[in-house]
Amino acid sequence: MANYSAYMDKVILFDLGTQETSVLPWSDEDRCRYIGGSAMAAKLLESSKNAADLIVITTGPLTGTGAPGSNYFNISAVSPLTGEVSHSSCGGNFGLYLKKAGIDALVIKGSCEKPMWLGILNEHFTLHKAGGLWGKTVSTTNAELQAAIDEERNCRVKCGMLAIGPAGENGAAVATVASGDNDACTCSLGAVFGAKKLKAIVVTGNHDISVADEEKALENHRQWAQHLHAHPITGELLPKRGSIGFVERLQQVSLLPTENFSKASCDFAHEIGGEVFADKYNVVNRGCTYCPIRCERSAMCEGEVVKGPSLNAAVLLGSNILNSDMKLIVRWTKQLHELGLDLTHTAKAIAWAMQARSEGVWKTELQFGITTNISDTFAAIALKTGIGEELSMGCAALGKKYGGEFAYMFTDIVGAAAKTYVGFNGALADYAEAYLDAALNAGQCPYVALALIPAFMVKKPCGIKAAAARKLAPLAPVAAKIISVLPETVGDKLPVTFLNRELRYTVGMSMTLDALVKTGTADAVELPKPMLKAYKAANAFSVKDCAAKLKETAEKLKDMDKDELLAKLGIKDIKE
Repeated sequence: MANYSAYMDKVILFDLGTQETSVLPWSDEDRCRYIGGSAMAAKLLESSKNAADLIVITTGPLTGTGAPGSNYFNISAVSPLTGEVSHSSCGGNFGLYLKKAGIDALVIKGSCEKPMWLGILNEHFTLHKAGGLWGKTVSTTNAELQAAIDEERNCRVKCGMLAIGPAGENGAAVATVASGDNDACTCSLGAVFGAKKLKAIVVTGNHDISVADEEKALENHRQWAQHLHAHPITGELLPKRGSIGFVERLQQVSLLPTENFSKASCDFAHEIGGEVFADKYNVVNRGCTYCPIRCERSAMCEGEVVKGPSLNAAVLLGSNILNSDMKLIVRWTKQLHELGLDLTHTAKAIAWAMQARSEGVWKTELQFGITTNISDTFAAIALKTGIGEELSMGCAALGKKYGGEFAYMFTDIVGAAAKTYVGFNGALADYAEAYLDAALNAGQCPYVALALIPAFMVKKPCGIKAAAARKLAPLAPVAAKIISVLPETVGDKLPVTFLNRELRYTVGMSMTLDALVKTGTADAVELPKPMLKAYKAANAFSVKDCAAKLKETAEKLKDMDKDELLAKLGIKDIKE
């Protein structure tokens, strides 16, 4: 038995071929070293003799505990796009119900002979025929499975679901897995599920998730939520504009992917940003389980209220293909989800094809700024018919086949947006991203970790601030070590230690800030060369510019009333 709370103490291997289950070893030492999420999955895959045959679904210790944003889980497998192990973090409630079934991680191997769906009740596994679901969209699959389960038990059953659409069934390399309204992006896992003839997984249970110190954990939740509500990103930008609110920020600092990443800004950025969407299209704000931010949007699409577009959708279905029509972005987002297509990699393949046409590399009907044939192309990709058969391979494979150096693998647009606040390519930004990755491994939404960015860096972009962040970058690990040795009465007053406190009070795991960051495995975000060149040109600064800015600031301070100055600094009163 685990000595730590919040873990369910079960890593289960299920064989689709034999329908046998077994428990894999996972010690307290493993829990301390790998925590959960992608780090845990990587270790489980590394320990396997045949990683290519596995799907690994992992939670984090905070998943389902009530900590702010603690709803994330991870899916890992060998990606058909790259041939390498890929990890995809995902929101929704599947991770919560996997833990309520008494399971920290689920490892699936083997294949079904015919289409099947897997039901999990507590630790009981059952395969069911899914022939009637094969070929159906994600939402139809979810609705029919929910109805079947409710009828069987004669009540409304709360459960978590994973499902694939036609794209995964047909083996499209750009297919994804859906968790309710959410998609597991970046990994293109749908084809892996489809190859195993696994249409869906439904999980539920009634296990309690224990907490080490409930009183202190609840108090940390309260303080953490207060900090999130007070922060400019998590308290203002995300609740009011959603993640697409970052579009304006990316445009502001010349980092908005445009025309297949060949440019870093576009003329119609405002039309696909969070402000316009909030004013014209948003129906109601939504939020994941246990999240006080409520960053999800909703919109009307063909008479139905659907999930609104994310930052990735606005950028990759907007500026990157020169489309300024927000209604089309909403419709395409819904269509891609229903077909079970990974929005990121599918949209990148479309953009690649558009540039391939403009450069004479590959003759297609796809053109930048032309939107009339996009919807039909998405359907063709999911069914692997016509041009869709090649596009379903992804832009990297297309680049190898036809040539051209514009098959960019850049996908972390959210990471790029966050990094603009602390200097895009600075070591400090990379250190912060490792912290964010550690939060994901713990089971927490990455947007919660954005509140660790100092508020003064958020309110107004400034090249000098970014430069200062890069200069101070080497101090980040040193600062973490200093914070780690501070007395709890001092260190616990710092927002950066919220996650450490949560692990201490909820899990019973004492981990220094420095040790926590080292559990993050995120790689540095690298921009496509054309975008990087544009970004550097737009954000160039000199010592002369810096001196002028300092002089301007000094003049303002000289004429400012003392009380006004103290108010701007956040100080209410001070002695003469």
